Amino acid sequence: MNIFDYRPISSTPWSLRKKLLNRLWELINSTVFRWSPRCMNRFRVGLLSCFGANIASDCSIHPTAVIDMPYLLTMKSQSSLGRGCYISAGPVYVGQKCCIGAFVKLLPSAHNINSTRFEYESRPIHIEDGCWIATGTVISPPAIGINIAAFSVIASGSVVTKSTIPFSIYGGNPAKFIKKRILEKQ
Repeated sequence: MNIFDYRPISSTPWSLRKKLLNRLWELINSTVFRWSPRCMNRFRVGLLSCFGANIASDCSIHPTAVIDMPYLLTMKSQSSLGRGCYISAGPVYVGQKCCIGAFVKLLPSAHNINSTRFEYESRPIHIEDGCWIATGTVISPPAIGINIAAFSVIASGSVVTKSTIPFSIYGGNPAKFIKKRILEKQ
């Protein structure tokens, strides 16, 4: 291998139409979406839906959340994205009644570091019902994607690179199992 064979040009698998849609969304996301008052949540949900997101009308999206490609986002009923959340380009599924805390980064995409062309790869993130992803967490799946199992809690500042088991608490860098989560009926 020599330097002339190495071409780490960021290539994308999207059509021209998708690229134009992405640029239009970037404009909307950095202006109208970002500067909408917090009380205009349904407006933000509507904007995301117009750009292809499959999102329930009762979801809560903070105006400072950044979603690279809304058409790859699915969010079920009563889930929320906190202040400064970032969802990069790739498929993300968020189940019902999930709380995605402030400054969480969901990174379902990367480049193939073993390729001379540095091709884009998509790795789905699936967050099941009732999960709490605490402030500052980073979820960056391996080559096959990642599943945050139902009712899991991810502690603040954790870096998640592996799937979790249901009703569990994880934390650290890399995130490790801490203990089972026991929900008490109120």
